Amino acid sequence: MNTVLALSGPSNCGKSTTLKLVIDMLKDAYPQAEIDERSYKVDRTLVMDIDGCKVGIETQGDPGSRLPTSLKRFVDADCEIIVCACRSYGATRTLVEDLSKNGYVIQWFDKHRSIEFAHQARDNESVARRVLAAIGEALKAREAPAA
Repeated sequence: MNTVLALSGPSNCGKSTTLKLVIDMLKDAYPQAEIDERSYKVDRTLVMDIDGCKVGIETQGDPGSRLPTSLKRFVDADCEIIVCACRSYGATRTLVEDLSKNGYVIQWFDKHRSIEFAHQARDNESVARRVLAAIGEALKAREAPAA
C-alpha cells in the first residue's frame, strides 16, 4: 500500500527540522540503502531505496516551495512511501491530499510550535521518532503476505 506521512503545522514550528532528523535516523537505521539526496541551503530532499522499497522525503513544505516538484518526482519514481511537510491548510495541504488520487493513503502528523527552545527540540525528536516508526510499519506491511 502506498503511504504518505505528512507533517502538518503552521510556519516556524519545526517541520523541516523534524524531517531532517527523520532523514538522519533513517540513514542510521538502514545504512545499506541506496540514497539519491539533494541538499539546499537549509532543506533536503531524497529518494532512498530500502530493500526495493523507495522512500521519498522532502523537508520543505512552505507555499511556493519545491513541494509540488518533489511530490511529482516521488510519484514518478514509484516511491511507495512519501514523507513531507505541509502547512495546516491551503495549497500545500491540498497538494498532499491530492496524492490520494494516485492511490496513496495519507497519515497526518500534527506539528505544533513550542515557546521554549528546549521544548521545541524535544517535540521535534518525539515527532521524528513517531514518523520513523510509521515508516518502519509501512515497510513491514509491504513485506507481509497478502491475506
